Amino acid sequence: MTGRHAGAGRGRRAPLRGASELAAVFAVAFATAWFFAVRTPVLVDTDSYYHLAVGRILRLEGWPEAFRWARFSLLGPPGGFPDKEPLFHLLLAPFAGAGPSTSGGRLALALLVAALAVAVAVPARRLLGRVGLVVPFALVPLALDVPDRLMRLRPELLSLLLLLVGAELAARGRDRAAGACAFLYTLSYTAFHLYLALVALWFLWSALAESRWRWALPLYAGLGAGLALLVHPAFPRNLEFWAVQNVRLFDYVASLGA
Repeated sequence: MTGRHAGAGRGRRAPLRGASELAAVFAVAFATAWFFAVRTPVLVDTDSYYHLAVGRILRLEGWPEAFRWARFSLLGPPGGFPDKEPLFHLLLAPFAGAGPSTSGGRLALALLVAALAVAVAVPARRLLGRVGLVVPFALVPLALDVPDRLMRLRPELLSLLLLLVGAELAARGRDRAAGACAFLYTLSYTAFHLYLALVALWFLWSALAESRWRWALPLYAGLGAGLALLVHPAFPRNLEFWAVQNVRLFDYVASLGA
């Protein structure tokens, strides 16, 4: 075999080898998360049951006009359910059974944890080589509260996953894809402004460290976030809910001196 043909063969094998390594990371992370999930007597954190219940409602009844169990809150009045994390709940819908069983929720939790492990492994492998595949597993015992948080079926897991994906896309200069990620993030987590703040930091880093003004990055991210707010089933009530939870709440807490 000539050198050129040998090089082409190695080039074709490299992506396959990388994909198989990431598949192994996914499998190990999923098996570990599933092992702990099924041996936990209850889902960690009561919010986990709320999110799973909302997914069940969406699967069985469709999008509610109001959340009747919280009629004295902003979720309750008619006019559309201003869900803070509609995409997260839609993703949970197939895993939410009709009864009290939480086995589907535990499966969804294990899949989210495995996807997070891969999202960490991708840049770690690029920067460190194969040893980077160990990084997702090393973070768990080294970081405070990570094992506990990884066992909560909450939108923060999807938020972290999309932040990691967005960071990888921005690092590779894929500004349009980062904008699409902003769209998904805004529908997945109440603090969508966090993604936009990180985009602003990425933009400034490119300008200061690389002398490159990547105007497309904040433009597409802003368009993605704005479009997500507009397509929300309860627009514009979702904006009211966001303002109460992310702005007015802190003013109220400050007024109490807490």
